[in-house]
Amino acid sequence: MKEIIALLPTSYFPPLSYLKVMNTHSVILEAHENYQKRTIRNRTTILNANGPYQLSVPLKKGKTKSLITETEISYDEAWQVQHLKHIKSSYGSAPFYEHYIDDISELIGQSPPTLWLLNLSILNYLKSIDYCKSWSYSKKYVSSKDIIYQDYRMDIPQTQQIKSYGQVFENKYGFVANLSCLDLIFNLGPEGAAYVQ
Repeated sequence: MKEIIALLPTSYFPPLSYLKVMNTHSVILEAHENYQKRTIRNRTTILNANGPYQLSVPLKKGKTKSLITETEISYDEAWQVQHLKHIKSSYGSAPFYEHYIDDISELIGQSPPTLWLLNLSILNYLKSIDYCKSWSYSKKYVSSKDIIYQDYRMDIPQTQQIKSYGQVFENKYGFVANLSCLDLIFNLGPEGAAYVQ
């Protein structure tokens, strides 16, 4: 059987469907696309007391005309402090919060100049805790006309039934599927690696 090669965008604390693709395909990260608004490239969804909540990394002006590798993060506001506050209110009582929060705080607080570098550091961390396998990078922009890959740059469908696991607010909302990998990390810890493989 021929191996499926997946083409993925970069992602800020990617959702579980992204990690499932990374663990079931050979993956190429698209390094030559322009930034795409309102996508997982700079957003992630966590679950808090009010339901699903989106965290967004603010970007400097002119972002839609720049390559993803050159898209600059704005540090005019204290977004990192806000993200960590939301993460604490969402997962402070999760079983593995204390075990992982220092690593997550370090990732969010590192202040790289570009979104690409921030997201790569997150993927490298996920690889270090066995949440995803290795990947390679596109050498040039891959046009949808000559696509020979499974193209997930615009959407990553949930092709498999997501098995439920314990979540902090499941008594209120039931199981909410395909949240940020942060949900899996804080709720399942090292067992999350097996969940996404």
